[in-house]
This record gives sequence, structure tokens and C-alpha cells, in this order.
Amino acid sequence: MTIPDFSIDHMTVAFAIDGGLVEQLCVTLHSLLRHRGGTTDVLLLAVDLKPDEIALIEKTASLFARATLRVQPFSLGSDDLMAISSGHLTATSLARIFLPDYIEERVLYLDADILVLEDLGPLFRMEMFGHVIAAARDLPQLVNSDVLDRAALGEVIRPRDLRRAQKDITGFHNALPWGDPAHYVNTGVLLIDCAAMRADKERYAQLRNVAEAAQYPLLDQDHINRTYGAEKTLLPLRWNRLTGNIPEGMYQRYLAAQGAADDAAIYHYAGMRKPWWPWWKWRASRAPAKMLRWRLERWLMRRKLKRTSSFAIAKQSSAHG
Repeated sequence: MTIPDFSIDHMTVAFAIDGGLVEQLCVTLHSLLRHRGGTTDVLLLAVDLKPDEIALIEKTASLFARATLRVQPFSLGSDDLMAISSGHLTATSLARIFLPDYIEERVLYLDADILVLEDLGPLFRMEMFGHVIAAARDLPQLVNSDVLDRAALGEVIRPRDLRRAQKDITGFHNALPWGDPAHYVNTGVLLIDCAAMRADKERYAQLRNVAEAAQYPLLDQDHINRTYGAEKTLLPLRWNRLTGNIPEGMYQRYLAAQGAADDAAIYHYAGMRKPWWPWWKWRASRAPAKMLRWRLERWLMRRKLKRTSSFAIAKQSSAHG
């Protein structure tokens, strides 16, 4: 295991996008750096980005004096491209499994549909207990498993919650017969010890098997979970608070049953409703405040960009509203 030097508050963060999520990435980057107390090196694995798209990302990073940005063009080899020729995958879908090729030691990978609510330095410095990756449990699997466990103990559960949990856990096992909901993590927030991952050459080669990753419903997330099984450090849920892929009320009842607080440090918009969509598509999401929080961050970012220069924000086709 590689132990970073935590005598200074420094962190390395990585993203991977193509042209479909440029402004969304900028919002994530702005929220990350706005809350940072220390220095931050940002690596972007860029898939077919245009010069004006890269310029917007660079301009966003330049708003923060203690941040550096490295844009690394990324593409898959011809053999790997043939393995994903079905058309539902791109190089972006699988870029995070190649991060140890570009980072020497520890890195925090973040999806681009994330809003950071506080300094992620403590997350970057978390103990990994000898594992090469650390991530939070996938929220639907966590909540559904908890519902079934409490029902098995005789606790009265809302019938709708119980039906949903039974259906979703059955679907999980049908899709991933090898899967274990107790150890299945969401990889939208992923802490990686790159040196230790590279040192395990056999498993790292297995992880980089694009043809195998391409066969799973959730691609590299499923592939990472299968490759490392239970050999992962489970992060507190606050470091990857998924929103939109499970009913908000069901999650609040889970918190009440656990006597826990909703103390999210990260909102991850991994569900079917996205905050950059037209408002009428998510107004009934049971969590409109979380959607509006993302829009507020976007407004802050746009205002700061306009005030610091005449730089024009490129309109993204997928960032409506």
C-alpha cells in the first residue's frame, strides 16, 4: 500500500468526459475548488474535446489560485474499440480503469454529475486499510438490503418499500449473479491507490480487460465490483450521496431506522432526473432542493466567469435551462 504524505493539505482529483458534459464538469469542478482549503491537482482524461470546450474547463480551473489542471487526451486502442463496437459505449465509459497509467500514487476520481458541498481533503486522506480502492456502497443496494433485513427481523415495513426492495434486489441478482449487495459500491466517487493497483499486475490486467467490462449492464462499475469483490474499503455514505435513483422518502425512512443524519458532503445525480434538465422534468422528484442546489452552483460559476473576463460560456446541448 502507498501511504501519501499528508503533512500538507494536497489532493489529486481526476475526471473523464467527452463533449456531452462539459459545462456539467465545470459546475462539479467549481463546487470542488470553491470548498477546497488546500492545493488541488486536477487531471482530466479528455475524449475528443474541442478547443473551446477545453478552454471553458481551463478557465473554470483558473478561477482558483491553488488549483492546477492537466488535460490528457484519452482514447482506447483499436482492439479495445472493437470490443465495444456495439455502440452503447465510448472511451469515456471506461476511462477511470486506466487512471493508474497517468497517476503515480493516490487519486480521487469523480463523475461529472456531482455537486461538492464541502472540502474533500478529509476524503482524500482517508485510511484505505490496505485496499487499493475505496468507495461508498451503492445507495439503492444499501437501502433495499436494509429493508429486507428489517423485514426478516419482524419489523413493520411499508408495503410499497418492501415490494420495491424485493423487486430491485431480485433484479440485481439476475443481472449480476456473482454480485453481493453488501459489497457493491458506486464508482462515481472512487479513491484509488494507483501505485498499489499497478503493483498487483495480474489483477490490474484483469481490470483493464475492456471486452469483459463491456458485457456488464453498468460497464466499468460492475467490472470494478467484480474484480475486487469484498476487497474494498467502504466509505461513509456522505461521500457519495446518490440522489434521483431511489425515492427520497424511502431513503429518509432508512435514515430514521438507522438513527443517522443526512449529512451529505457530495450530491451525485446518478438517477434518471438531472438538475440541468428543464425543471418540469424533475419538479416531482421529491428532492427539488437538491436539484436547485446544483443550479445555484452553476449560476455562481457563470457569474464569476463573466466578471473575471469576457469569456463566453459555450452552450451545451445537454445542459438545458
